[in-house]
Amino acid sequence: MQPATLAPVAAYQPLLELGSGGMGAAYLARATGVEGFERLVVVKRLHSHLVAVPQALERFLDEARLAAHVRHANVVGTQQVGRDERGPYLVLDYVEGASLEHLVDRLALRGRRCPVPIALRIALDALAGLRAVHEATDARGRELRMLHRDVTLQNVLLGLDGVARIADFGIAKSSLGSVVTDERYLVGKLLYMPPEYLRRGSLDGRLDVYALGVTLWLLLTGRELWDGASEEQLVAHVLHDPLPTLSDAGLEVAPQVEALLARATAKRPDERFASAGEMAAEIDRIAKDTGWLASHAEVGELLEELCGSEIAERRARVAELIGREAPAAPADEAPAARRSRLWLVAAFAAVGLLAALAFAWLPAGAPATEAALVGASAQRAAVRPVVEPPPVPSTAAPLAAESVAPAQPSAAPPARRHVAPAASPSVSPPRPPDGISKSNPYLR
Repeated sequence: MQPATLAPVAAYQPLLELGSGGMGAAYLARATGVEGFERLVVVKRLHSHLVAVPQALERFLDEARLAAHVRHANVVGTQQVGRDERGPYLVLDYVEGASLEHLVDRLALRGRRCPVPIALRIALDALAGLRAVHEATDARGRELRMLHRDVTLQNVLLGLDGVARIADFGIAKSSLGSVVTDERYLVGKLLYMPPEYLRRGSLDGRLDVYALGVTLWLLLTGRELWDGASEEQLVAHVLHDPLPTLSDAGLEVAPQVEALLARATAKRPDERFASAGEMAAEIDRIAKDTGWLASHAEVGELLEELCGSEIAERRARVAELIGREAPAAPADEAPAARRSRLWLVAAFAAVGLLAALAFAWLPAGAPATEAALVGASAQRAAVRPVVEPPPVPSTAAPLAAESVAPAQPSAAPPARRHVAPAASPSVSPPRPPDGISKSNPYLR
């Protein structure tokens, strides 16, 4: 979508639409303020026809209320919640980088897998973010006992700084009154759900630990879990079968790494790590024993190698859009070729931003038998392609410019993953691969 067709939001100049889901859209925007202040942000809002739907509006505001309580370097931050004549909107940090899904995709194209030291560093970052989510309190100091409930390859964003961040609180749940998500129980992606979630049992932070374990397995192997299974078979696998070992997937790793994944994804909650912090401590111990832990700089170098040209293209396009005076253009001013070019740039710009766009939810069905779960919640980790919506006339008049608080970067789109396993040299313990340092800034 062209910048001219995106209605401005207060002090935010729209640049590129990043994606549109069943409930809303997000776009890359330029925040402006006094004395030449500017920053790239992500603006997320409901579709106009849903603004008057109480349930949709409440869920959107739920996400804002919960995410606003988490301020951490490993969580994509919510900068502002606002409202204009078109309805409410969220302003999120912009992460210049890619989602883990896009990283796995790019590795597969080169016949490679993610090195174990890189994967462990990413896991440590994600666990630090989850710990912040689980331990968050409200302004009165009350524990929120928040669960993310949607930890996936798509919802872990990797920046060029090598730091991984948890994104998308669209289906997060708190004990202090998350209205819509309490009613919508079976939401998220089936592949990442632990058995107790499907059986509607009691939930705690071990739910997110399980999902992070599955995410780590997918990151390390570069292949689909239980690929080729029907929906009914997938439900049975999730309920009853342990994840295949890494050696079964063609990886040779230290036994400690195999044990880490087995414990994180145990079917019984009491056999898993009790918390994100406990799993992080185990990774620290593995790193100390083996030296298998990359630095953030090394993670950033891998991302630059795999995705640098795409990121540079996006950066150049954004610079071009900012440098151009955005006209209040008539609707017929946008040729199809230009629209297509913008779509291609936006498609990568949203790597992980569609993670911040999981607006659709699934209704809770009848009792959670294996058959009832199929179709109601059996979503795989597939990404719907970004579809360019028809142009929306720019009818919203800009409000008076307001100063915007500085923030860290936020997001970019999940790309389609290649599920075929890629041939890759195995990693032999305990010596870390060449080019991977033995430094471990997490160790005390």
